[in-house]
Amino acid sequence: MTEKTCGTCIDNDCGLCDRKGILVEDDDGCEKHRDKEPEWKQAMMRTFLAGH
Repeated sequence: MTEKTCGTCIDNDCGLCDRKGILVEDDDGCEKHRDKEPEWKQAMMRTFLAGH
């Protein structure tokens, strides 16, 4: 069985996570980036709501 890491993920496109839109290392996993997701979403919503 393969280990669940960004290196074995189907959404990893040469170090860019298609799911989260961030740069990842091969030994990273989704649990490592889970706490960063709300900040990213909030920043995108602020930009969207500002009309840019």
